[in-house]
This record gives sequence, C-alpha cells and structure tokens, in this order.
Amino acid sequence: MKCKKCGTYNNEDREVCRVCGTKLDNLEPEKVIEKKSNTAKYMAIGFSILVILAIFMVLPTTYTIKEPYIVEYQEPVYKAVEHSDPIYKDVFKTVTHKDPIYEDKYKTIIREEPEYETLYTYYLEGGYVIKNVYNIHTVYSGTDFWGNKEYTVTVYYYDGLTQKFTVYYEKSEIQKTDTYEAIVGYNTWDEKVLDGQEIVGYDTWTEQVQDGKEIVGYDKWTETVLDKHVTKEKTEYRDKEVDCMMCEKLWLL
Repeated sequence: MKCKKCGTYNNEDREVCRVCGTKLDNLEPEKVIEKKSNTAKYMAIGFSILVILAIFMVLPTTYTIKEPYIVEYQEPVYKAVEHSDPIYKDVFKTVTHKDPIYEDKYKTIIREEPEYETLYTYYLEGGYVIKNVYNIHTVYSGTDFWGNKEYTVTVYYYDGLTQKFTVYYEKSEIQKTDTYEAIVGYNTWDEKVLDGQEIVGYDTWTEQVQDGKEIVGYDKWTETVLDKHVTKEKTEYRDKEVDCMMCEKLWLL
C-alpha cells in the first residue's frame, strides 16, 4: 500500500505510513496495478543482465597477471681499512769545512837594461885607429925644437865593457870620423815578481745541513672500501597475459 503523502510503500495490513504516520485508508485500486507493473519491469532488467553475463562467459578474453620470477644479483660488501701515514721530521748533521788560506808566493828576477852611449872612431897620426871612443882630451904642451906644436892627447875608449884610456903624444890633433850608438854596459837591478800561491793555513768552520728524514709518529685514519660482492636472490614480478577461465571471470565479477 502506497502513502499518498510521502509515496512510501507499506505492508497491506498497516493502517498508518511507517515513515510519515499518515493514515492509509485512502488506498486507490490502481496503485496495486502499478506495483505489479514495477515487478515486471524488474524481472525484465534481471533477464537482460543474465543474457549479458552469458555472452560475457562465452566470448574469449584475456587479462594481465603479475608473474613472479627469481633474479640473482651481486650485493656489494664493504670493509673498513685503517691507514697509518708516517709523520716525518727533518734530520740535520754538522759538517766541518776547511777552507785553505792562500798567500802569494814571489821570486826574485834579475833585470839587465842595456845602457847606450854615442861612440866615435878616431884616426891617429901614424895610421892608428881607435874605436869605441867616448871622450878625448887634448892638452897643448908647447913647441918642439923645430917649432912644431906639441899636444898631449888623452883618448878614453871602451875595451869591451871596461873603461880604459890611453895617452898619446902626437904632433897634431887626431881626426874623428864615424859616430854611432852602442851598448856600453848594463843597468842591473832585482825585483820580486808573483810566482804563484801557497797554502799557509786553513779557515775552519761548521754548519748544519739536512741529512735526511726520520719518522716521529703516525697519522692514523680509516675509510670504507669495497671488499667483494655476494651473490643473492630476490623475487621480481613481470606482467603476463593469460586466457580467462570461467572461474576467473566469475571471480572478476
């Protein structure tokens, strides 16, 4: 029975509406007919669903599932490594040096410088010739018995490098001829000249020089490095298309 006020369907034996409480004594006969027509409609809908389901079950179809499989993989294994880096310190040593002290060495040299002088050659009466004459001195001594003038002539000349003189008594002056330059002796003198060097002692001194290095400690530190790989297994999944079975189709519904 349908309530006129709110449209709710109630049982036939109810007197008031179960929703709004309106009295249900005004039921119209055509409403019963309407209820029957709704039932038929629902039956038609159900029948259509069954037909569609039957077609679905008959038609071939596939669907995707996740298929598991085992995969091997290499898992890295690490280890800690400790390092000890040495700490170095410079090492020095004392070195002694001996630098020689030099002194100039001299020697005595005898020098001889020639002495030059202008010399003459004289011709004397009687055919005498005197060479290497460096001086001549004439003295008038008077007149001889016959009235001839007499001269005392002193001639100075070099005999080698030794000075000599000779006195001549001539009746006339001697005649000078050639004039020339000649070595009449040597000026001899000594001098000291550098002959080299000689060591007269040593200048000794020391210094610190680097001799190498020594280890005075260690700088320790660690790091993580790859040690090896371990083979392991794990499960992975991939998509797989399979034919749809009837039970699977029902389960999917």
